[in-house]
Amino acid sequence: MTDTIAREERPAGPLTLIADRAAIRNFLDRHAAGHRIRIDKVEPGHAWVHQTVTEEDLRPGGTISGPTVMALVDGAAYVIVLAHVGTEPLTVTSNLNIHFLRRPEAGYTLEAKASILRRGQRSILAEVTVNSKGRTQPVAHAVVAYAIVGSD
Repeated sequence: MTDTIAREERPAGPLTLIADRAAIRNFLDRHAAGHRIRIDKVEPGHAWVHQTVTEEDLRPGGTISGPTVMALVDGAAYVIVLAHVGTEPLTVTSNLNIHFLRRPEAGYTLEAKASILRRGQRSILAEVTVNSKGRTQPVAHAVVAYAIVGSD
């Protein structure tokens, strides 16, 4: 039985964690050298991550750059995908749609919450909201699709 057939035969049901926080952290440390995302919590359907902002992340005027926010969004989505498909199958971003809602100011750690909107056989659709730590209003909102390619 191939991995593809096994995925297709999985019954639909509640989301189940396949990889825990430690396994995901270990995987990212081995395969995504240089990433700066810290995983705070992972539970079925949700993940919380954060990233400390450095001088290199800033644009003139003291705002956090868009690419920094987008990297956090994609990283948060990747964490939730790995948590639900495991650290072995190949998964890739197939779409990322982001809305920048307000200026993320320097001096604040960025926090992101990722939630699964839909888990299909070959894709996962996640919603990610980004906040500056200690602030209630989000600085960005995104919907990210990941394709589950598999290892075959």
